[in-house]
Amino acid sequence: MADIRVKILVFQHDGTVVSQYLLGEGVHTIGRDPNSAIYVESEYISNEHAKLHLTDEGIFIEDLNSTSGTFLDDVTVRGKLRLNPGQRLQVGDLYIDLQLEAAGELTPGAKIGAGRYQLVKELGRGAMGQVWLGQDTQLDEHVAIKVLNSDVANDAVSLLDLKREVQKSRKLSHDNIIRIHDLVQLPGENPFISLEYVEGTDLHAIQLNQPDRIFQWADVKPYVMQLCDALDYAHERKIVHRDLKAPNIMITQDGMVKLADFGIAASIADSTGRSSMADIISGTPQFMSPQQMLGKSPQASDDIYALGATIYDLLTGRPPFHTGDIAQQVHHVTPAPLEQRLAEFGLQNTVPDYLNDVVMSCLAKDPEARPASAGTIAEWIRTEGRSTRPAERKKTKTGVAKIAAEEPVQSGIEAVAPVTAQAQPPKDKKTPVLAIAAAVAAIAVIAGVLFLGKPGKDNENQNQGG
Repeated sequence: MADIRVKILVFQHDGTVVSQYLLGEGVHTIGRDPNSAIYVESEYISNEHAKLHLTDEGIFIEDLNSTSGTFLDDVTVRGKLRLNPGQRLQVGDLYIDLQLEAAGELTPGAKIGAGRYQLVKELGRGAMGQVWLGQDTQLDEHVAIKVLNSDVANDAVSLLDLKREVQKSRKLSHDNIIRIHDLVQLPGENPFISLEYVEGTDLHAIQLNQPDRIFQWADVKPYVMQLCDALDYAHERKIVHRDLKAPNIMITQDGMVKLADFGIAASIADSTGRSSMADIISGTPQFMSPQQMLGKSPQASDDIYALGATIYDLLTGRPPFHTGDIAQQVHHVTPAPLEQRLAEFGLQNTVPDYLNDVVMSCLAKDPEARPASAGTIAEWIRTEGRSTRPAERKKTKTGVAKIAAEEPVQSGIEAVAPVTAQAQPPKDKKTPVLAIAAAVAAIAVIAGVLFLGKPGKDNENQNQGG
């Protein structure tokens, strides 16, 4: 690697680049000390936070017992670990992207897609590629453009997978879902996806500005209801998201939810897993169901689990499992009810009993014990736990009430066996009935979805990281 220079970009969660460096072979310190090779100014960064090793044998990251931690794909780094292509590196509250310096960098004003799209300005970048504000010269309108990196562009299998997911997802037409226009593949340039461009920010960015980084239920409830509506619409059309979490839930300036990347981000992550590591399942570990973690065929029940984990995160400041051995916890540990978790963190928030019940039901290890649909969850919330069952109840051998879905829901990624009958949120207001799970290490995805800032602003408040 002696003759190769590596471009280092440090960026915030919303994709805003805060600093960049060009480094050669050697060991480079990351820290808040101004003398650090990679100087990062943040209260969550230690003076000597980590070391980045650029060697002939590869790239390695070493945590230096930092206070806030160093993470690869949301998993805590202990000691020195190899950094594989496509993995997301996080130090404290910031992210670092490493790129081999290459010719042909995209620049504002450049035209791609046989001249149809003109790049206006870069809005952010992550491990999987860049996001640009573009101008569709044929339709004379702004679009968001995700330019995929070479690892994905050179993987024929991943491109076939991605094309299939784009073809399915572009059929979605719903007010709360970002519209996907096309996947463009032309000789001489990396493939890119064009999407609806919407002004706004992501829910996680809003969460970071809340007191103690937690929402009050009254403030987040309208978002959850819209999210349920979007999921219900997609699931009815046999499309699942596979990476539902706050950064992928966009909020417009008018307070409208826009959900993005149905199956697409996960497809890209799957392709990177093939090129860098074996047996890696796409998704974000803390929000993945046990079944998704094991690589089972995607189901709507995976999104139901992720929805519960997301609400948990928004109201407590952290997902159900957020540190340590996530895989072990997802299989063997029952998460605390929301009020108990808040007390553990020393935080104050009011969580209605009916809401705690439905969240814990979503987080059940058994997919049949989760609510039958996102619409069921919305009705439960709307009536504060007093809703009439939308489908006929039946008894299992154990006597536990099950709710039969009115129509079987199949996976949106591949046609698989229908989801079986699933339970309504429990009636008992005091004791959660079901355990939850989270996930295993996963390859990070291209920047959540495109809630990009207004054209012409210097700093866009957008979801690009990852």
